[in-house]
Amino acid sequence: MKKTAVFYLLVAGLLPLSSWAADKEKIVYVDLQKVFLTSEQGKQAKKALDKEAEEKKSALEEKKKEFQKMKDELQKKMNILSEESRNEKLEALENKRQELLQFVQESDMKLSERDRDLTKKITQDIQGILKSLAEKEGYTLILEKGSTLYAPDEMDITDDVIKQYNKKSKK
Repeated sequence: MKKTAVFYLLVAGLLPLSSWAADKEKIVYVDLQKVFLTSEQGKQAKKALDKEAEEKKSALEEKKKEFQKMKDELQKKMNILSEESRNEKLEALENKRQELLQFVQESDMKLSERDRDLTKKITQDIQGILKSLAEKEGYTLILEKGSTLYAPDEMDITDDVIKQYNKKSKK
C-alpha cells in the first residue's frame, strides 16, 4: 500500500515536469513510404527496378520456352528413342530445369539486392535532409509515420522533406 501511494505521489509530482518538457520539445513525423513513392529519386529508383524486373521476366520467359520445347520434343520421340538416347535427353532436360530454377533464384536475389541498395541510398539522403530540417526548424524528435499511433496533421513534415529532396536531386 505504501509503495502504491509513493508511486502515485511520484507520478503526480512528475506530471508538471513532463508537461513543461513537452512545451519545449518540437516533435514531428514523416511518412517515409510517401517520400519513397512520390519523390523524384524514389520514382526513378522504382522505374529502374521495374525495368530490371521486366528484363529478368523476359529472359525467364525465353528460358521457359526453350525448356518446354525440349520437353515436347522428348515426349514426341520418347517411344522411338533407344534407352541410352532417352536417358541422355532426360538428363539434358533435367539440367535445363535446374538451370531455369537457378536463373529464377539468382534473378530474385539480384533484384532484392538492387532494391536494398537503392533503398539504402535514398534512406541516407533522406536522413541528411531530416537532420538539416531538424537543425533549421529546431525539431527535437522526428518520428516515422508508420510507427506513430496518432499525431495531428500539423506535425507532418513529409511534403517539406519531399520538396527538399527533389530540390537536392536537381543539383
